[in-house]
Amino acid sequence: MAWFRRKNEIDDAIEAGQLDRAAELTRRLGDSKATQAHRRQLTEALIRRATDATKTKELSTAWQALSQAASFADTRQNELVTHQTRQLQELTIDTADAKLQAGQSQQAADLVQLLIDRDLSNQHTDRISSAAQLLNATDDLIVSGKLEDAIASLESVKRLYPELPGLQERIASQQERKPQLDSLTQSLQSAALSCKWNDVCDLCDQILELAPQHEVASGAKRHAMQRVKRRTSVGSRLTNVPESPKQNEDLVINPTPAEGGVGFAGNLNLDDTAGHLSSGASTSIASAKNGSNHSPSTSDQDSKNVSQASSFLIWVDGVGGYLVCTKPVNFIGQAVGGSSVSIPMQADVRQRHARLETIEGQHLIQPLGVVAIDGREVPVDESIAIKSGQQVSLGGVKLAYRQDHPLSKSARLDFVSRHRTLPWSDGVILAGQSIILGPNPNNHIFCPSWNGDLVLFRRNDKWFAKCKLEFCVDDHAMSNESEIQFDSRLFCENFSLKLEPVFLDS
Repeated sequence: MAWFRRKNEIDDAIEAGQLDRAAELTRRLGDSKATQAHRRQLTEALIRRATDATKTKELSTAWQALSQAASFADTRQNELVTHQTRQLQELTIDTADAKLQAGQSQQAADLVQLLIDRDLSNQHTDRISSAAQLLNATDDLIVSGKLEDAIASLESVKRLYPELPGLQERIASQQERKPQLDSLTQSLQSAALSCKWNDVCDLCDQILELAPQHEVASGAKRHAMQRVKRRTSVGSRLTNVPESPKQNEDLVINPTPAEGGVGFAGNLNLDDTAGHLSSGASTSIASAKNGSNHSPSTSDQDSKNVSQASSFLIWVDGVGGYLVCTKPVNFIGQAVGGSSVSIPMQADVRQRHARLETIEGQHLIQPLGVVAIDGREVPVDESIAIKSGQQVSLGGVKLAYRQDHPLSKSARLDFVSRHRTLPWSDGVILAGQSIILGPNPNNHIFCPSWNGDLVLFRRNDKWFAKCKLEFCVDDHAMSNESEIQFDSRLFCENFSLKLEPVFLDS
C-alpha cells in the first residue's frame, strides 16, 4: 500500500507542477520497470519546464530542469535531452558574451559558471570567464585605491578580449586618477608623521572620495579622529588602545619603489629573528651604557657575517638600546647557552616560554609556559592577538605591548618588571616594514631632543634610512636616503645611533 501511495503522490506532484518534490519521491522508489512510466512522465515535465525557462531567459532554472531530466530520461528521451542541452549551451554563451559587452561582468561570470559546473565549457567560455574575473577584480582594486594593479588588470583584459567596448577609455581614466591619488597619499603620510591629525582627516576624506574602500585612508581617519578627541600632554607617551583588533591592521609604512621613499602598503613581508648578540656587540652596549658616544665596531668575523644576521640592535645616544626582531615568528625564552630564541630574557622562564607570530599586522602570542594578558591566563597552545596597551606576563616577567604609530605595523615591547634581555636592551621592537625614531611620543623609539623623524624601512629584504635632514652613514654624507647595514653608524648634528648585528647560536 505504501508503494502505491507513493506513486499517487508523484502523480499529484507532477500535476501540481511541484517537480522538485516529484523528483525526490521518484528517486526513493528506485529504478524498476514499475516506475518507468512515472520516470518518463517526470522527464517530459522537466523538459517542458526547461523549454519554458529558456524562452524567458531564466537560464539557471532551465539548466536545473535539464540536469534533472537527464537523470531520469530513458533511452528514447536521451536524444531529446541532448538536443535541448546543445541549444541551451549556445544560448548561455551568447547571453554571457552580451552581458560582458554591456559591462555586466559578474552576470557573465555567473552564466559561464553554469556551463563549467556541467563540464560544458570550451575555448569561448574560458575567454569570457577569464575576462569577467579580471574585470570583477579590477572593480575591487579601483575602489580600494590600488590603481596600478587595476590598470595592469585592464591591460590583461585588453589582450584577452580586444573587442570589448570602452576598455581603452577605462584604462585612460585610471591612468589620469593615479597621480592624484599618489599625491594625496604622500601628503597623508607627511601629515601623519607630523601628527597633524586635522590635516590627516581632510586628506583621508579626499582619498576616500576617489577610492571609497581605501584601507589606509579608512584606518588613518579612524586613528586621526581618536587623536583629535584625545590629546595628551606634550612629551608623555600616548596610549592607543584600539576599539577592536582590526582598528589599525591595514596601516603600514612601506617603501615606494618609484619614489625611493616611504609610502603605504597593506601587506607585511617580514623576516625571521635571531636572539644571540656577538661579544663585540655586547662590548658596544656596555660602553654606550656607561656614557660613551661611540660604540666600537663588531669583530672582523662579525663583519664578514653581517649579511647573515636577521636581527639587530639599535643604540641611540642619550636614549637607549632596542633589540629589533625582523622575522614573522619570534620566541621569548630564557637566555641560556645554546638557546636560539629571538628574545632571550634574564629571568626564571622556560627555555622557550612563548611564541609571537605576526599575521596581517597583528601580533599573536601562543603560550609554551605560563602566560597572562592583563592578568588573565592564556591557555597553553591557544593563540591570542595582543592589543596595544595590554600587559603581557610571563611568570615574573612583565612586558607592555605598544603599537602606537598610525602608519606602521611595527610594535614595541617595554619592560614593566626589572627584567631585561641578554644582551641588555631597553625594549624590543617587532619590526614590520618600518621603524620610526624621533620626537613624536608615539614613535617606536621616542627621542625627545631630536628635531625631526628618522625612518628605517625595508625594501626587497634590504634596510634603508630616510630623513629630511642631511645625515651620514658610516662617514658617508647622505642628503635624503641611504641603504644601511646591520653594523652601520648613522649620525648628524641632530642625532647619533649605532646598529649592531644579532646572531643565533649555531
